[in-house]
Amino acid sequence: MVCSEFPPHGAGIGIAVANQAEALVAQGHSVTVLTRGRGIKEEKYKNGVSVHRICYASLPPPLHLALHGYFVNRTIRRLIKHGAQFDLIHLHSPLVPRIKLKIPTITTIHSTWLAEAKSFDQISDLYSLYVKMFKSAFVRSERKTFRQSLFFTTTSNAMKREIVREYGIDERRISIVSNIVDIGLFNSTSNKSAYDVVSVSRLVYRKGILDLIEAARIVQKQRPEIRFAIIGSGTLMTRLRSRVHTLGLAKNVFLLGRIDHNDLPKYLAPNAIFVSAAHYEPFGLTTIEAMAARLPVLATNVGGSPALCEEGLRGTLVNPKDPQQIADALIKLLSLPQTLLNKMGENAHEFVAKKFNPQIVTQQLLEAYQNVL
Repeated sequence: MVCSEFPPHGAGIGIAVANQAEALVAQGHSVTVLTRGRGIKEEKYKNGVSVHRICYASLPPPLHLALHGYFVNRTIRRLIKHGAQFDLIHLHSPLVPRIKLKIPTITTIHSTWLAEAKSFDQISDLYSLYVKMFKSAFVRSERKTFRQSLFFTTTSNAMKREIVREYGIDERRISIVSNIVDIGLFNSTSNKSAYDVVSVSRLVYRKGILDLIEAARIVQKQRPEIRFAIIGSGTLMTRLRSRVHTLGLAKNVFLLGRIDHNDLPKYLAPNAIFVSAAHYEPFGLTTIEAMAARLPVLATNVGGSPALCEEGLRGTLVNPKDPQQIADALIKLLSLPQTLLNKMGENAHEFVAKKFNPQIVTQQLLEAYQNVL
């Protein structure tokens, strides 16, 4: 597996890759992960997953991928020379290098840079400027990477439609392979969150965190006791802190920064409501983790979220980029009896446990591998 991030660094994609790798090893397969790093030696991740953190430098695109790709290809050749036998290479896009070896390749498209760039309808920080400036280089690199793949997986039907439409990939070469959720990590019913509303995401414009803070301002006028926890790091942090201060929300909105993944259950407890205010969200791993923890979910009606958050059963959907609608929906949810919220949370937990458990997802993944082999 080749990916741009892997625990303890990175965010949702790294966790998704780690969960897949662990599940495959648990079924007797051998998995080697190559990711970004500083050229340190091989390390062992949980359950015997082998991880190599390969030299990476933050150069202008596409030079950063070309340099990283050189070291990735060199590492694979070295491993083969020393006896490793790889049946296939599994790339996790975006931002992975091309593999210049005659080994069957499959690519999971978690998101695309074409859609990423479109989701930034304003320059809000250095990251959005970076995305806009280098969009063409990213997309060209993406297309070249996709051309080498025999087969593709993605995490939702919405994402499948996107890559068929925008990249012209034959839908017969794409299968849906969900992300795995560590149900055990989020299974406690005894935790109690210190916050009423929780959001977990990278702090970038397309995640809608600015909208959520505006919604918090509206909620605070009617329910001044409601406390919001925003978990994550990113280039918007300074702007978000300034906005919270300007709006006088220091006693209502808490920017907690990055929290270790294993500590998330302390915040994702059944007495809270989870919010995903994203403008673009192909899947939403943090959403299903919150559902696994028995939280009702308020999500924007984009990407893969509608398939996760069935209206009234496991949560509610709102339009993206609409703080007033987010606030109204939150006030409505916060006014419901706790027994009803608990029922929605239980529905969410059962849905995730049934659909995103390691056995089901690993079978989906192995079927995709078989298509390649």
